[in-house]
Amino acid sequence: MLVVPHPGSSNMAAMCKNVLRSTRVLRKFLNSETGSVLQVRYRHPTKYKKRDTWKVMLIEDETVPSFKQRVKELTAADLSIEKNIDISCPAPSRTSQKTMVTKSDVEVKALEHQARHRTLKVPLDEIQNDWYNEIGFEHIHTVCKHYGIYKDLYGDAFFISRKVMKISYEDIDEHSDYLNPVYHGNRLMPSETVEEPVVDFDSEEDSLWTLVLSTPDGNLLDTDKEVLHWLVGNIPGNEVGKGDLVCNYLQPFPLRGTGDHRYVFVLYKQDRQVDFSKYQRTKDCKSLSGHSFSTYDFYRDLQDDITPIAVSFFQSHWDDSVTNVFHNVLGMKEPAFEYDFPRHWLPKQKLYPHKDSFNLYLDRYRDKKDLAEQVLKERLKKLSPFEPEKIPKYPAIYKLPNKTSWEQTQEFYKRLRSGFWRDL
Repeated sequence: MLVVPHPGSSNMAAMCKNVLRSTRVLRKFLNSETGSVLQVRYRHPTKYKKRDTWKVMLIEDETVPSFKQRVKELTAADLSIEKNIDISCPAPSRTSQKTMVTKSDVEVKALEHQARHRTLKVPLDEIQNDWYNEIGFEHIHTVCKHYGIYKDLYGDAFFISRKVMKISYEDIDEHSDYLNPVYHGNRLMPSETVEEPVVDFDSEEDSLWTLVLSTPDGNLLDTDKEVLHWLVGNIPGNEVGKGDLVCNYLQPFPLRGTGDHRYVFVLYKQDRQVDFSKYQRTKDCKSLSGHSFSTYDFYRDLQDDITPIAVSFFQSHWDDSVTNVFHNVLGMKEPAFEYDFPRHWLPKQKLYPHKDSFNLYLDRYRDKKDLAEQVLKERLKKLSPFEPEKIPKYPAIYKLPNKTSWEQTQEFYKRLRSGFWRDL
C-alpha cells in the first residue's frame, strides 16, 4: 500500500516529491510481458487524519498469478484420471413396475381388528426384501461411503450392492441359541467373533463366488495395506464350506486404545474358475506380515474374472480376548496406545479465592494420586468379599444427610459417580 498526496492538495511540493517516489515504486510492479501495471484504487482523504494525503491500494492484475494461484496450479490433480469409477455389477432389469395394492373395506377392518387385539402378523421378510429392491441398496451405498469403505479399499472406485448377505456369528456359549448378526456398521466385540461366521446368500447352483474379510485399520507393519482375516474362493453356489480356503479365519484383534476398527465382508461374483495360488496362505500362518493384504491390488489383478456384488461390515473395539490372539495366535507382545493429554493449565493458587466453592477449588490443585487414593478407600469401604456389590438403580432419589452444603454436594457426586468419583 502506498501513501501519496491527494491531487487537489495545497502542498504541491510534497505532492510532486511523493508522486515521483510512488512512480519509482510502481515501476517495480510493471509486467514485463504486457506492460500493464497493478490496478490502483483511491479512497477519500477526509476519512483519514491527514487531510492532504491519499491512500492508494495496489490490486494485483489478473495477468500476474499470485502465490496461491501458482501453488494451486502445481498441486492440481490430474484431470485425465477419472474419479469415482463404478465397478459394480449391472443392475437387473425390472420388467414390471410397482403397482399399488388396494384393499377392500372388509379387509381393512379385519386388519384393524387384528391390530387392536395384537394378533396381526407382519411378514417382516417380505417387507425387508421390498426395501432392498426399492431403496435399500442405495442406503447401503450411502452408509459405506460415509464410513470410507470404498475409499480405503478401492481408492477412487465404488460399487453398489446387488445382493444381500446374511452373516451371523454363533454365540460362544454352547447352551445359547443367540446369534450375533453383521449388518452395515453395527458393533460386535472381538469375543463374539472368535469362530468363523455363517454366511448365506441367494445364488444359482452353477455360479462361483469369492468371499473376503479384511480390515483397513490396524496393520502395524504397513499402514497402506489391510489385515486379511478370511478368504474363500471358488465357492459353488452359496456353500461357503465347499470353496477353496485361501486364508484361514483369524479372529479380529482391534488394538487397545485405537477405538473402533472396521471389518468388511465383500462378496465377488466369478465369471470362471480362478487360480488363487498367488494369495494362498499356509494353514499355520500366524505372523502379522503373512496377513497383509491389499483389496485394491487384489481386484486390479483379478478384475477380468471377479466383480464385487455385496458388502457388509461391522465395527469392533478392544476387549480381553484380543490379548489371547496376540500371545497365543500371532506370538507377539500386545501393543497398547494411549493419548498423551496436555497438562491442564491452572492459574496460581490464591489465598482467598472469590466466587468459587472452596472444596472444588482445592480439589483442582490436589495431586491426582491423592484423589485416586481417596476414591479407592471409599470404594473398599462398600465392598464385601462375601456379598455382591449393591448399586442402587436411582441413587439420586434418596435424601442427603443433614450436613453442610459442601458435604451434601460431595455426597451427591459420590452417588452419581461424577467428577473424580467416576471410578467409585
